Amino acid sequence: MGSQPEYEFLFVVDGISVDDDSTVTIITDIFDGLLSWNRGLHRLAVSSNGVDAWDAFQGLLRHLAAAIPALRILRLDPDLVGISDIAERTGHSRQNVQQWVAGERNAERPFPPPEGSAGRSLVWQWADVNEWLKPLGLDDQAARPTREESVFINATLIDRNNGFQPHSQMPAEERAALASPAPAARGSTARPSSWSARASGFLHSPEGHRALLARIPLVTGRGLADWFTRLESGPGFLRLDEQTDWLSDEHGLSRGYASAIVHEYELRRRERLSAGAGERAAVPKGNAPAPSE
Repeated sequence: MGSQPEYEFLFVVDGISVDDDSTVTIITDIFDGLLSWNRGLHRLAVSSNGVDAWDAFQGLLRHLAAAIPALRILRLDPDLVGISDIAERTGHSRQNVQQWVAGERNAERPFPPPEGSAGRSLVWQWADVNEWLKPLGLDDQAARPTREESVFINATLIDRNNGFQPHSQMPAEERAALASPAPAARGSTARPSSWSARASGFLHSPEGHRALLARIPLVTGRGLADWFTRLESGPGFLRLDEQTDWLSDEHGLSRGYASAIVHEYELRRRERLSAGAGERAAVPKGNAPAPSE
């Protein structure tokens, strides 16, 4: 266990309170965590070891459920930061951070795209910024879930809170594969990874799928209609996993978002085909020649 990396998680939680001394003691003494409350939300900062973030999350989820039955983990907190926050965390000036964002410094490594905006100010996920800071030696040296791992962690929490647990019931080797590196590029002779198989099978829950779709315009800067147009004008792949791979590679999307776009496009395409077939079946046949007797 000691050789496994430690991953940090920041969860939005419910069912417990900072005023509950016994719960706070368990979180502090047993999990070395921190429970905080700010603007109506309880947040739990806690870490766990695992072969990867998904493995660390699964073990942490079991231990927390056993130790604090009332705890309800709602979702990962994206830990959004603005320019002032980045400056404070790195010990650099706002001007330096502005230069990173504008590409005036370290231009060979574009700054991560913003997650969105708060008022007139851009905000980023700290995990993305922290990864960008690593070569500069300015990161906080903490390991966190990747975007793709975060997608499945949040989908699992949605399932769990709605009474379903399909992800946690997967075999251990398949659960670990969800967080594996992206599948080999097309044309490779390597066997496709389980990630590709699951992405093409779209095994995340309907709730998780809807959550992904809702975030796509904010994360990518483009609406679903735009992505559907790009799919239609792209190569004519027949397999959904090939469409997902192309969309991800061509436009720099994570495979979680790419698979959600392809899945939704296919669902709507099938709905159109079904509706068209129904309309043809409903056409009056009064003008058809009568059968011969």
